[in-house]
Amino acid sequence: MQSESIKFYSNRLITGLLGVLMIGVIYIFYTKILTDTYLLTGIAVAVFWALTIIAFILGIACFIKTFDPRPVVEITSEGMKIRTFVFFEAFVPWHEISGINQERFTNVVATPVAFALTRSNFLRVYRHGKRSVAINLLLLNKRGNEFSDTLARHLAS
Repeated sequence: MQSESIKFYSNRLITGLLGVLMIGVIYIFYTKILTDTYLLTGIAVAVFWALTIIAFILGIACFIKTFDPRPVVEITSEGMKIRTFVFFEAFVPWHEISGINQERFTNVVATPVAFALTRSNFLRVYRHGKRSVAINLLLLNKRGNEFSDTLARHLAS
């Protein structure tokens, strides 16, 4: 029996833009703030260095996701192979799935200087007696409705 495999990759435009944004944050922090720390306290300098290191790690992670040739989700007749990151991979057979739920997380960041609202959509796959696996739908290239249609077709059978 031939196994049909449908592969969905990361949304390379978004991950690439996030990587470039992190490079911009590193540039601004390092050249504009951390080169002249005369007016900053020691704690502020440590916080900006920590933010610079975090931006560097996130930038590398985004560029890895951008240029990773492997699919994020691979749907076969046996189940779903989900790569949450470079080294983390989970295979979920169809008979193990107890439910699938689309979840929306909203994060509100309010400071005296700025206000930001971020939303993320996740597809959480619940399994019998095991941990659930989440797929970030914002960073997945769903190719229109093809991802949801393929998933619905395999869950119905």
